[in-house]
Amino acid sequence: MIFTFGSIVLLRLLLLMLLAVFCSLAKAQETIVLGISNDTQGGTSQLGLSLNQGSSLFFDEYNQLGRAKISLVQLDDGYEPINTISNTKSMLRDVKPLALFNYVGTPTTSAIMPLLVEFQIPLITPFTGADFLRDSMKASVFNFRASYQSEAEKQIDYLVNQLRLEKFSLIVQADAFGLSVEKYYLQRLKDYGLTPSVSARYRRNSVDVERALEKILQSKSDAVIVVGTYEPISKLIQLSSAESYTPIFAALSFVSSFELLKRINQQEKVLVTEVVPNPESCKLPVCEEFRRLARKARWPSVNHVQFEGFLNAKLFSLVVDKCPQSSRKCFVDAYRSSRYDLGGLVAEFDDKGNNILANVYASQQNLPLEF
Repeated sequence: MIFTFGSIVLLRLLLLMLLAVFCSLAKAQETIVLGISNDTQGGTSQLGLSLNQGSSLFFDEYNQLGRAKISLVQLDDGYEPINTISNTKSMLRDVKPLALFNYVGTPTTSAIMPLLVEFQIPLITPFTGADFLRDSMKASVFNFRASYQSEAEKQIDYLVNQLRLEKFSLIVQADAFGLSVEKYYLQRLKDYGLTPSVSARYRRNSVDVERALEKILQSKSDAVIVVGTYEPISKLIQLSSAESYTPIFAALSFVSSFELLKRINQQEKVLVTEVVPNPESCKLPVCEEFRRLARKARWPSVNHVQFEGFLNAKLFSLVVDKCPQSSRKCFVDAYRSSRYDLGGLVAEFDDKGNNILANVYASQQNLPLEF
């Protein structure tokens, strides 16, 4: 049989098409496993639950498209580092996930950093803005959210420049999270020639805030900056209100504005910085997509943490679509080298801080000027 040049070219094209179809079918039959360890039963459970809900909302829809199936293995760690280590080792041994995903918290995430090196596994979109994850040497860490430094600086800028406040108190969780953020507040206040009137700490996974309350009552500060989780912070605000002390309370996105605000009076003055747009009012296509799927799932409401989980999942799916075969190297390269449009929200990796988004927004209650 004699083949002409044209027939050879046609044959090659046909073979390439068949190969593409074969790869697509193989990928459609593949299950990609992501390992999650976060708090789903303890004092910060609403963070883990909401983050996981948002991711599952997207992946449930994505898995119906006939592409690769993405499966989440979720373990509870109660926001305790020793449990996070145990959970991670268990998943790496028994489940062998492609990546670790949606870990929540600074102390918990810090605890598993040696395992990332030992097992050469990426950590994708952890729910923390800690600086140690933004070291360019941490080549396998991919932060979706803005840093705590950015949040802290923008809070102080707003409180000093727009609200003209001068007297501050600083209450922080006594662990790696609190210490990692405290320095940013202190530095930004110093930039304005200010120091806190009061600095106090309380234990992680506790609501022991009475001693901190005594100190801030004596200080009569204009604003109380609180670094921690929603249960102790809401208790501190409630106790302050009972003493007729109503300063502005400012907190980071980690607190979950949704969980905090529903636990306190509507009259309280509160500022919470956020790392994603308001999912209830945002006009971007990705916000509309999130609300549509939430309505389809019959959710009674939506919040920022759920939306962050949704965005984490959508970004991961776009990375999956970039990789013809699921390997850790391909995923790491795809995260680092590509620009992704999530639906009006552009995600692009910045290797200086292992960061994908750097936006800071705000939720505020009873404050005179917009953030």
